[in-house]
Amino acid sequence: ALGEIEPRAYGKGAIVGVAGDLEQGAAMIHVRVGLPIRRQAGGGSALIPGNAKVGPMGGTIDIIFGGMEDSWDYDAMDTMTISVPDAPKPDEILLVIAFLGGTRPNARIKGISPEQVAVLVEKLRESGSK
Repeated sequence: ALGEIEPRAYGKGAIVGVAGDLEQGAAMIHVRVGLPIRRQAGGGSALIPGNAKVGPMGGTIDIIFGGMEDSWDYDAMDTMTISVPDAPKPDEILLVIAFLGGTRPNARIKGISPEQVAVLVEKLRESGSK
């Protein structure tokens, strides 16, 4: 579990070694780990941002954070660059799962309510169908 931390945002990513297949990394982050991440975090109804790429040992990946319960929680949106010097080896996959225990430093953007977002999205859908 996450101990005392009450996560507000989460993200995931994978670097596939240079002898690997990008689709294996994508399958890990999009198919295999979503439910376990939510279980450990104690919920989370919003999409878990994630990305995968092929890269060398010591390569970097940007983990994109998004709000756990509200994907429009601007203060929970952040990015963290991760690098592990000796991973992934050519035939390995480096899997990264990260949680944000609060807001990004000095966050002060206040978005609109989820209800207001729903109304705007509906209006966009209606205008797109005309």
